[in-house]
Amino acid sequence: ADEKAFARTLFEHFGNRETDVFSLVSPKELPSFEKYDKYIPGDLLRRAYASDKLDASEAGRRLGDIYNAIMKK
Repeated sequence: ADEKAFARTLFEHFGNRETDVFSLVSPKELPSFEKYDKYIPGDLLRRAYASDKLDASEAGRRLGDIYNAIMKK
């Protein structure tokens, strides 16, 4: 796909609605930020990462900015 089609697809899928941040973290991911994270169960690490580090509304706003910038080209 070209740049505009890609931006349009991303914006239509993620930018117009609230995305569930928990769905953005793969069950196989093990995010690790603190030195004791290796002792914490993976499911808890994924949930903490999604709720503490991911902001779906901010991502939607930024996708909108990217979409608008690309469409102006």
